Amino acid sequence: MCGIVGALGSGVSETSLRSQLTHLARRGPDHQQLIEIQPDLFFGSTRLAMVDPLPRSNQPFTDSESGDVLSFNGEIYNYLEIKMKLIQLGVNFTTESDTEVLLKFLQNFGSDSLEELNGMYAFAYFNSRNKTLTLARDELGKKPLYYFQDSTNFIWSSSLKSVAELAGALSLSKNENYEYLTLGYYLDPGTTYKGISEVMPSEVIEIPIDQSKAIHTHSSSKPAIEKLSAKTLRESLKVAVETRSDGHQTVAISLSGGVDSAIIAILAAELNLKCETYSAHWSDSDKTRYNTDSQLARSISKNLGFTHHQVEMLQTHELVNELDKFLDAMEEPNSNPSGVSMMRLYGEIQKDGHRLILTGDGADEIFSGYSRYELVSRIPNFLNIQSERYQKLVLSRRNRMNGKLLGVMASQLQSETPAAWLYWHAIFTPSELVRLSPSTMNESYLFTKFSAKFKALAPASITTNSASILMSKDFQIWLPMESNRRLDRISMYHSIEARSPFQDRIVVGVARKLMSDSNYRILEKKLLRDAFPELKELGVREDKAGFISPLGHWLRGNPELIRTTVDFLKNKLGWNPHELSKLADSPKTGNFRNLIQLWNLIVFVRWTCR
Repeated sequence: MCGIVGALGSGVSETSLRSQLTHLARRGPDHQQLIEIQPDLFFGSTRLAMVDPLPRSNQPFTDSESGDVLSFNGEIYNYLEIKMKLIQLGVNFTTESDTEVLLKFLQNFGSDSLEELNGMYAFAYFNSRNKTLTLARDELGKKPLYYFQDSTNFIWSSSLKSVAELAGALSLSKNENYEYLTLGYYLDPGTTYKGISEVMPSEVIEIPIDQSKAIHTHSSSKPAIEKLSAKTLRESLKVAVETRSDGHQTVAISLSGGVDSAIIAILAAELNLKCETYSAHWSDSDKTRYNTDSQLARSISKNLGFTHHQVEMLQTHELVNELDKFLDAMEEPNSNPSGVSMMRLYGEIQKDGHRLILTGDGADEIFSGYSRYELVSRIPNFLNIQSERYQKLVLSRRNRMNGKLLGVMASQLQSETPAAWLYWHAIFTPSELVRLSPSTMNESYLFTKFSAKFKALAPASITTNSASILMSKDFQIWLPMESNRRLDRISMYHSIEARSPFQDRIVVGVARKLMSDSNYRILEKKLLRDAFPELKELGVREDKAGFISPLGHWLRGNPELIRTTVDFLKNKLGWNPHELSKLADSPKTGNFRNLIQLWNLIVFVRWTCR
């Protein structure tokens, strides 16, 4: 696990690249190095040593025979299998690391065979024979990789901030703000900065060194489900936990009272792993339900024989400082309030000396954990409407009077349409953004722009029924671009590697096979509950709560934060004061949708004014 940075071209100095190693040191505190491969081509890495921690596996990793170089951020969980395959071909190894295996794999099979890798990765690879630079990223976007290109330079890094600083005085991208305001995060490949893009999940970018403008991109193919479904669900998950903990004396588990993390803990106990579990505890909250998960987690951990830690979450007066720390970690705005709470949780895990944490992330998108999947399957879709006018009607401004009607209308949308997905995810719909700022927002423009981006990001779905299509879109968009991005930035900010067994390629294949066999009608994680009957005995909660935060309580205790947000939007941007006033009242009125919208704007303004 590490951070990577590099540049091709004459416009980036060695000194400026070295300065970014300091910034990336959180991602790799154990070793930092920058090398010049040839004139005007630099590779830099910072290392969190997780596999073969000896200096021989430090990065950038150079092959002494060929001169090929690799900077690699991530883990290849099936690297031992790949290593044996390469040894049978006569390949020799000098380390025990997955980094060397990946380099030798690329030498022998190239970037067209990345579907054989079971892991999470982002890497930069220099092929000395072909004089080619290759950047690539895993299919679930677990690891970040950003890049910038102009007439003289090609720059890349794990850090968006690093690319922005190396590229020079870049301005914020107003064109991408609508994505954040709509969803609370940015869609790949767009970023907050003009000219900087993120390598897409599964994307491979190849750049001939002698003609850096000629960039070739392609997607790594995905394996057929049938090839991945030999094991039972329980067996595949157990192997995924085992491979992600192999070689580590102690492991932390982020434990709630829910199904996902409890399953990880059950399997860790079966494997006799030495674990410590962590849950969030809210002493400063106006509702007791925020501590239900912590109480259940403590009981589950005790029954499994682990040591449990209840981490005290932030007090209301600490909100602004914690939000700023969260934005530092993300390097971009993100309006999921759980991220602010996760900062405190991971800070305590870091203090206890852990470098590896297992999480249940991904189970909801893979095993139908969100209530929206069950809801879309309730009402038969007789009309299958695709018209843009009808889609805009579904995305009208929602309130307590029309909410149910819009829900029924949404159920009759053709499931592949942008509005069928956006209905469940929009913090602000296009029509709501126009109400906020009629002078700068145009509903048709916003809808058309989002629709084009959506179709490019999620061109194909599992089309069994409405639930399967919605799950597919979430797997392609929400999981890599919001959930995984947030988890990586927060964990690596604290020099911790977060591994998610549910996102193992074998597990995903088994899950899809089982879901397909049921025509995607076994929802609400019933597959997991059936595979782990002991969940009931452990007292795991039946409902889906997620990693919640007392947002209303936070904001009621921070009226100045609300006031400065509204004043900026009203006075600096000229937004509608009447609409802003209604949102500002939401912590008192209890309108949850308006509350989430208010928080979205608070994060946006806090980021913009940094």
